[in-house]
Amino acid sequence: MTGVIINTTFFIPEGKERGLKIWLRDRFIPAAMAAGFTAPHFMQVTTNVQPGMAVFALHLSHDSADAADAWLHGEGASVIGTEAELHGEDFLWIHSTLIPLDEEVL
Repeated sequence: MTGVIINTTFFIPEGKERGLKIWLRDRFIPAAMAAGFTAPHFMQVTTNVQPGMAVFALHLSHDSADAADAWLHGEGASVIGTEAELHGEDFLWIHSTLIPLDEEVL
């Protein structure tokens, strides 16, 4: 399998958005880009959000599903783990691997 998009959804308390954005800009995205990820897209999720929470999604593309998975479970997990330790239960995330199917429907 080649050509995947990794979606990472972050759940944080309202008021901590700025810190998340700084961490993504300064640590997570540069580490991912150094590992071969491209085309970062950062979005706010506005549906099904619990009161008092802010939810954001980050999409990163990679040419190799195997390399993307290895990074997510290696260095990526370490980068996120370090940030999570600072915030405890206030910092939640989930990864999803997406396989583009544009050519099948467009």
